[in-house]
Amino acid sequence: MRVDLGLQQAQLGLHALLVLGIGTAITVVQHWQQEARLRERLDQQRVEAELSLLKAQINPHFFFNTLNNIYSLTLIDGERARAALH
Repeated sequence: MRVDLGLQQAQLGLHALLVLGIGTAITVVQHWQQEARLRERLDQQRVEAELSLLKAQINPHFFFNTLNNIYSLTLIDGERARAALH
């Protein structure tokens, strides 16, 4: 009977280690997935910030080029410039 008790304790210890190992593995996988989602969200925010920066840089250049083209057109052909502005 005593041998059976020792065997049962050993089995119980192994089961406890197995449950602990599975729990740890689940926790590690969940943490890894959470970090992957965070990295993805940060990458998306970075791309959006870069796009906003590029748009902010392009808009003044576009406006300047438009005004410059209108100015040049007024020097070359004032009538066409008036027609283009209407």
